Amino acid sequence: TWGNILHLSGMAKKDKKEQKEEDYHPYQRVNPASVIQECRIFSNLELDTKRCCELITTMIYIIRRGDKLSSDNATSLFFGATKLLQNQNPQLRRMVYLFFRELSPLVTPEERIIVTATLVNHMKDKNDLFRANAIRVLSHIIDPAMFGGEIERKMKEAVLDKNEIVASSALIAALQLTNRDVAVEAIKRWVTEISSAAGSSSQKVQTQAVSLLWNLRKNDRLGLSKLVVQLLDTPLRSPAAQILRLRVISTVLREDPDNERLCKAVHTLIGNANEAVSLEAVRVLCSIPGISSTNLTPATNALETMLTKGPAMRFAAIRTFCQLSSIRPEAVSVSNWRLETLTHDTNQAIAVLAVRTLFRTAYGFNIDSLIKSVNTLMAETDDDFKCEVGKAMHSLCLKFPEHHEKVLSFMHDLLLGEASLDCKRIMMTSVCDLIDAVPKARNAGIRCLCDFAEDCEDASINLKTLHHLGKHAANVSNPKLVIATIYNRIILDQAIVRVGAVDALGMFAALPAHRQRVAVLLRRCLNDPDDEVRDRAVFQLNQIQDPDLTSHLNKPVTGDLRQLEALLMRYCESSSFAEPFSLADAEVTSEGKSQKPASKQPSSTLPATATAPTTGTAATTAPATSAPPTDVLSNIPELAICGRVFRSSTPIDLTERDSDIYVRCVKHVFAAHLVLEFEVTSTIATQVLGNVHVDCDASGASSISFLRSVPIASLFPNVSESSYLIFNRTDFAAGTITNTLRFVIKELDAATGEVSDHGFDDEYVLEDVTLKPSDFLKPNPVTGFRQLWEGMSGATERIEMFVLNFKTIPAALTAVLSLLDLGTCDNTNVAKEGDQTRKHTYLGAAVSLDNSNVLCIANFAADSSGTQVHLRLCVRSTSSDVCDAVIGCMQ
Repeated sequence: TWGNILHLSGMAKKDKKEQKEEDYHPYQRVNPASVIQECRIFSNLELDTKRCCELITTMIYIIRRGDKLSSDNATSLFFGATKLLQNQNPQLRRMVYLFFRELSPLVTPEERIIVTATLVNHMKDKNDLFRANAIRVLSHIIDPAMFGGEIERKMKEAVLDKNEIVASSALIAALQLTNRDVAVEAIKRWVTEISSAAGSSSQKVQTQAVSLLWNLRKNDRLGLSKLVVQLLDTPLRSPAAQILRLRVISTVLREDPDNERLCKAVHTLIGNANEAVSLEAVRVLCSIPGISSTNLTPATNALETMLTKGPAMRFAAIRTFCQLSSIRPEAVSVSNWRLETLTHDTNQAIAVLAVRTLFRTAYGFNIDSLIKSVNTLMAETDDDFKCEVGKAMHSLCLKFPEHHEKVLSFMHDLLLGEASLDCKRIMMTSVCDLIDAVPKARNAGIRCLCDFAEDCEDASINLKTLHHLGKHAANVSNPKLVIATIYNRIILDQAIVRVGAVDALGMFAALPAHRQRVAVLLRRCLNDPDDEVRDRAVFQLNQIQDPDLTSHLNKPVTGDLRQLEALLMRYCESSSFAEPFSLADAEVTSEGKSQKPASKQPSSTLPATATAPTTGTAATTAPATSAPPTDVLSNIPELAICGRVFRSSTPIDLTERDSDIYVRCVKHVFAAHLVLEFEVTSTIATQVLGNVHVDCDASGASSISFLRSVPIASLFPNVSESSYLIFNRTDFAAGTITNTLRFVIKELDAATGEVSDHGFDDEYVLEDVTLKPSDFLKPNPVTGFRQLWEGMSGATERIEMFVLNFKTIPAALTAVLSLLDLGTCDNTNVAKEGDQTRKHTYLGAAVSLDNSNVLCIANFAADSSGTQVHLRLCVRSTSSDVCDAVIGCMQ
């Protein structure tokens, strides 16, 4: 550690009275150039060992800080430090060894060989400290070609050295080499020597030997079983070695939870005098999913005993109980009487864990005491714990509905108390779920929501609360209270909440007993300053007067809403409203297809928003769908040369959604062109943006060249319009395109709507757009995949192997699907969840621009270590370029 380096260099000795340790930094203003220059003293005949230690310490700090050293400086320092190896000062020699380890990655392998030969000679030194340091440094600087011969023989002999420092260094060096995948097979031949070291009298050597044995055999199931048997027969005195042995046993027990010999060995270690060993034995038993209750009982009994010890053991025990309660609540419930005493523990972390565990294992008779315990903690805990308590209370009430009054009373206090919006949202949702699921809790829950609606200041939460109040209009015992609460929101709250309140009142209008009273309140809303509130009030009053309208509107909508929206926009933009809008023109079947002939379907190219005039060829608002119709782009003259769209991507956000200027991008692929559509929305109410266009740098992408840009002439506030970049394309493109949005800002008079003639240039940096080979393939799910695969046996085939750093196959599958973006065949895009899923096969198909079909089989296999997933990707296509493109998606 850095503290050890300071101690070795003699620079950690500071007077605490003169300067506080946290305020002192000896290298705060260090200059690397001057330090490198001063390091020339390494070649002096009369060495100042103390100053040399200081300089080495400073250089190590500079390297660890991230400063880049030139190759010449690194080489001169490296060879300059070799001259210090002739000095016999122990402190300086240790610093030199440490310096070599830090400098070795910065020099060439040829330069490291010279120092390697010197370190090999030091492995024969009579001074054990020098031997140990030489071995440890060698493990960091040698490569597979250097390992062998004398280096391997000396390290192997050092494993059984009588001096524990030397033996420990040899074992640590072997661990370092195996972690770097250097000479793993050679070190596996040392098993006899390493096993002998595991029986050493030194606890440190024992621990490191067991760790090395585990590292060598962790991927070999048979070897791991033999290692467990070997460790059970080896007397280990080191607590750390015993903990490692327990973890090795845990790995085997996960596959064979009924192994009595291993369970008995763990039971024996539960009674170990060392608390850490005892706790680890308990945790091993509690972490095995399929362990029997007989084998688990000794662990729970030991945890109960640990709950009576010091704070650290109490915390460890209650944490283990909490983890066990999520998978085996019945095993923890027998200890609830002991856990209840911890809810009043002086350590808040212990009390919180106790409450969390009791929520998972509580019975009906102890809910009262549990709620009292929680109330004492609520004022001191954070919002995350309060949210968890709310969810747990919800589950308890569903499990024990007879206690709904106390649970709702607790939630009522929490809703009206101090808590975050997320916490209150969770509580409100829990109360609504209880009202729906527990009929007896309906009246108390409605009263709770009424009080919360009067107190809540968040519009989104209040809207949900009002909707739920209106939803239960027919089941409320005191409707006058609810109606009064809703109407108070119309009088006192903001416009968006008033809209929700009007809809909630409309739900009460369905009751004959309250229809006239609600109608009076709705008529008062006709004078509201907000347009939406007035429109909703008119709509609700018309529903009261025309029951047929209500029955018609309550029918489920099964049609194409985009088509209906386009018809409504066309009707609103027309200059004549002599004829009313007819829903008959938009009638569709449940599949969403028009019942009328295709030639009579209205065009869906209308803009989604039309609140301000536009001039320019690109003033067409992009639809909110992932693949807009072809004729939307064909209506733009500048894009006519591109032809028909082959594929359009889903929109990609290039700025934050809540920023003043929101931009997202859609990639349109044509036969010989690539078009990037940038949909731009400005939320600045006092500005109009002119000549809005995107400047790009496509030097980071292959196979494309910039052709032209289509700007937006004028962009008014809260209007979405699109600018386009057109590229020539010769092949499957890949890489990144850097983009900058440029525009002219002009002032807008909100009162008169006049736009200033003068403006100033500005720009907005956007996120890069990434091009992938999969962008140029269209997903094409097929039936009878296997028959098609065999039919393409003569086509081009590519096979690649990959190692993915995912712990489970479902996670790896999700990542691969996002890269390949193929059409899924035979529902193979979902893998079973859980650790038991060891293999999975994904089938995908697509078609390229030249109509070449491509089929893909991806075989996933989980590594036995549980840390990696192996992927075999096999692709067949009539075009070799298409095969290479699919494989390139994984790069």
